[in-house]
Amino acid sequence: MKKKQLFALLGAVIIAISSAACGNSGNSSDTGTAESQEDAGAGNTSGAVDAEAAAQAIADAAGGDTASQDSTSAADESAEASGFTPEDSMLSEDGSVISFPKAGITFTLPESFKNTKGFLPNGGGEIAEGDGVFCMYYNYIALREDDFEDLLIKYRTDSENAKKYEDFFNPRVLGLFSIYAADRNRSAEEINEYLKKLYNERGMTVVNENPMENAELIGSVGEYNFYFVDETQPDVEIAEDDINFASAYDLKGFKEEYEALVEDVKNTCTDLMEFSEPETASESSETGTATESSEAGNTTLSFSTVDLDGQPVTSEDLFSNNKITMVNIWGTFCGPCINEMPELEKLYAEFTGQGCGIIGIVGDAAGVDDESIISDAKSIIADTGVTYPNILPWDGLQDQLSFNAFPTTYFVDSKGTVIGSPVVGAYIDQYSSRLREALESIEQ
Repeated sequence: MKKKQLFALLGAVIIAISSAACGNSGNSSDTGTAESQEDAGAGNTSGAVDAEAAAQAIADAAGGDTASQDSTSAADESAEASGFTPEDSMLSEDGSVISFPKAGITFTLPESFKNTKGFLPNGGGEIAEGDGVFCMYYNYIALREDDFEDLLIKYRTDSENAKKYEDFFNPRVLGLFSIYAADRNRSAEEINEYLKKLYNERGMTVVNENPMENAELIGSVGEYNFYFVDETQPDVEIAEDDINFASAYDLKGFKEEYEALVEDVKNTCTDLMEFSEPETASESSETGTATESSEAGNTTLSFSTVDLDGQPVTSEDLFSNNKITMVNIWGTFCGPCINEMPELEKLYAEFTGQGCGIIGIVGDAAGVDDESIISDAKSIIADTGVTYPNILPWDGLQDQLSFNAFPTTYFVDSKGTVIGSPVVGAYIDQYSSRLREALESIEQ
């Protein structure tokens, strides 16, 4: 398994069971609890889902495209775990400081956060574009990277024993902390109500319905207040022995490592934070910061690939006959992707007569020889009644249409030029409004 695929699998799980408001990828009102968020272990963390929800998340997480941090050397990829892209975090050359400009937070890492044996997934940015509430989070997974990779491969291929893998993995995903930032005029109570509304809209099942209940105001810069939420579970048990897995995986030392992290979260982390006004997407574009959104706006697609039957297609074939084409990158493992496909078919029928098209890209397929994924994709397409074209990824897809979670949806004009930023997550209403806006801009 490639490291990118490992991070994809990890990220899909982290989106489901890490900091609830931070994960803006792959959540929609019709996804149920599979992509709801926070810790699957014991304790009353601010956004925790129950173990059943986390287990379902893993069941849907046979792919994805997000990331984790097993040590500071992987921090450039770690922010993707909640749907935030690698550009959303920056690690200093000496590995001592990590910054999240889109959340307005710089964190000097305590020693316990450096070169960890387990994963430290993290991320930061605006929770929902334009809503003005920002989040940065850290979590912990009590497994080595190579053991986690092996576990997920077995989980994916050994469906008869899926429950065994879930029961082993769930208690090893643990909370650390989250920081929320919002305009000074919005109180902690108002932010709490906003987050509760967001959870409801995205179909999340959470243990603590008041994520800001124990929030501590730790800083103010410009127009923004910053609130710290301790999500640690100091009394959690991290098993060092397991009848099914002790012989296969290294299970020693994680409890002590997590206890050291908890100690720093409670006593030192807030003193190691520096704050600035969060960098919104529009500000990034204005200042010339290299972000996914600003880069995407300058991208003109040119590629050759094949459809699911092996027939060759080109970007010109797909885009030239439409005023606007919606490009939906999805995965065969992805519950929200599959759930939204009947609605995408309705959009396809509605907008075809207006000069719009939809294509799907099976983002977890490794190429024309990936017979298993292609077969799964064909079955899903048949079951959901989809008639719009679906194609396989091509070499360079990530360079042209960067995606860090499934589904990710882009909008492209007749020349193959990407319009605006992508929609990350399953949001039918946003797709419809973006198609209408793009049509209006062309017709003006």
